[in-house]
Amino acid sequence: MGNVKVPLTVYVLWHPEFEDGYFYAREIYSYFTRDIENPVSRGIGIPLLFSCEGKVFEHKIKIDFDKSERTVIIIFIDDKILLDNEWYTYVEQLQNKCDKNSKHIIYPVAIIKQALNLPVNNIKSKNYIRLFEKSDEDEKIKYLIFSLAHELCRFLYGIERISEVDNTQSPPPVKLFLSHAKSDGITITESIWEYIKLNTPLDDFFDAQDIAPGYDFVKEIESAISNSMLLVIHTDNYSSRKWCRKEILISKELSIPILVLDCLCKLEKRSFPYMANVQTLRIREDEKPNCEEIITISLLEVLRHKYQLIYINFILKSFEIDICEKNILSYPPELFSLVQTIDKEESIVVYPDPPLGADELALLKQYKTDLQFVTPTMLYSINSRTKNITERPLKGFDIGISISEISEENLYGLNMLHLQDMMVEIARYLIAAGAQLSYGGDIRYRKDFNFVDILTTLVENHNHEHEKINQKITNYVANYLRKSVSEQIQSDLINVVKFKFIEPLDSLDYSSCDVFYSRYVRARDLTNMREQMNRDISARIIIGGKTQGYQGAYPGLLEEVILAMNVGKPVYLIGAFGGITQEIIKCVLGEKSEVLSEEYQFNYGDYNNSYKYYNERALANSINPIDYESITTFLKDKGIKGLNNGLTDNENKILFQSTNIIQIISLILKALSNG
Repeated sequence: MGNVKVPLTVYVLWHPEFEDGYFYAREIYSYFTRDIENPVSRGIGIPLLFSCEGKVFEHKIKIDFDKSERTVIIIFIDDKILLDNEWYTYVEQLQNKCDKNSKHIIYPVAIIKQALNLPVNNIKSKNYIRLFEKSDEDEKIKYLIFSLAHELCRFLYGIERISEVDNTQSPPPVKLFLSHAKSDGITITESIWEYIKLNTPLDDFFDAQDIAPGYDFVKEIESAISNSMLLVIHTDNYSSRKWCRKEILISKELSIPILVLDCLCKLEKRSFPYMANVQTLRIREDEKPNCEEIITISLLEVLRHKYQLIYINFILKSFEIDICEKNILSYPPELFSLVQTIDKEESIVVYPDPPLGADELALLKQYKTDLQFVTPTMLYSINSRTKNITERPLKGFDIGISISEISEENLYGLNMLHLQDMMVEIARYLIAAGAQLSYGGDIRYRKDFNFVDILTTLVENHNHEHEKINQKITNYVANYLRKSVSEQIQSDLINVVKFKFIEPLDSLDYSSCDVFYSRYVRARDLTNMREQMNRDISARIIIGGKTQGYQGAYPGLLEEVILAMNVGKPVYLIGAFGGITQEIIKCVLGEKSEVLSEEYQFNYGDYNNSYKYYNERALANSINPIDYESITTFLKDKGIKGLNNGLTDNENKILFQSTNIIQIISLILKALSNG
């Protein structure tokens, strides 16, 4: 499990003084990873790492070429990089790594024309993405996504770039087959053809072909099967044409990506059923087709198709499951795939998330009752030896999710978007495994990054996908936050969230207006809430966490770890995101943490005075004072074994530093399922 490499990692780099760098990185992330506006959505899912916004850190991310099968580095080159000798050295080091292995590549993006003259060996000869040639910001984004989609398609399919092949050898093109009925589809087909040939930089190697004779189509598509796509111009007469139907059937049988342009005008006498279950783009009769949008969506679909197959194979390896290649689908299964595509001897069919609904699955099972249909989220439940599925193996487990924001720059290119991704995927897998989730956070916490909202949406989606299941998450609410959870919020979330309000402590005066006493009350309330939650949960997963600016006696995640370890509850520390989790890991490994010390904490705000006030009250009320020395000693004495999480020392060390979401999830599910 620890040796399985991520199939692809993409890094986005820019000089810290290039103000638009983060904006462009977010746009790339939204297209190639997932929609930023909808954190629980399932996009293409390619891991994309980049620096935080507005940091003075030099942005030189530590790129580990050994952790990925393929590495893509996108560098935005502006005048800042041109005038920075340290960046020359950095870029040159990266290029030298890529020169030694064709599975690693750099895509330079020229922000200004002068960027084409960057004096770095082997960069000048590359085919830059010339963003400076586009004046409008919207046009720049479209061109950037279009260019990167095509480059990533070629890279994943192992297609050589036109500038890197021998002049005597024609490079294999990405083939876009235009399937149309000549009686009413010729106009839009010709407009797409002309656009590709005349209006894009891809005309030298993007080969659009309209092939009517069936045997020619079979020959062409089979010869280019690894890098083909069928673009269907679905007009009124399309489904009535024999060869049009034939092209659809061949494409589905050979499992190449398909995009359907819905160009229906008036009436289709008989729809062709095997044209369904694929992405469809509506083209209005009274509008000129947006060819740029059509080709970009086509490229993104080719990329999604290829990456999903690579990704599913990667997860199968991570869970040590061997499945026949024919039974790994890039589209949801349908009756056609059961009859024509899959291996009938194999008992499992794997397809991309999200899972099909119960009614659709019941229909598919009528064809072969012993077939098991699973998505990557469900692969944890397959016994690698017997290939039997154990549904909901974590039923009865209550897992505490302890995730908090990180404030410092991360050398691995991880930021709040990636923290959100990690949280979504871990929660998604745990919910699918049947576990209950608990979270001790403020329901109002950050509108742009509210963990409770994300958990709620995940549970709602899961309950909808599995109609007989009615899971809920438990949100523990400290007493001082009780008023923030209105009756309206409770009634709105009644089907997915169980609020657990923690009772006030008798020893506290909640009416006091004294600033330091109020801070003391909040800290005591938070400790009381965490103690109650710790009694209820089965295990804790810890990621990130503030190192300063917290409301409690200690950083929240630190206090939760101490409480869990003190009573032997399993703790899983995911360290690559840094934060207080990384400091806890240092102590567990017997190393020194400067952050977990009074000296460090006293440097922030008025913590010094709050610390003294808290300890004076603690002495008067016979409760434990804040004592970082005893905390760090406790963690060092407990060590890795004190995490009591069912993982070996080496497996825990992987968890401490891995950025591989599936590797992390695999380890946690393995340990919990065996616990």
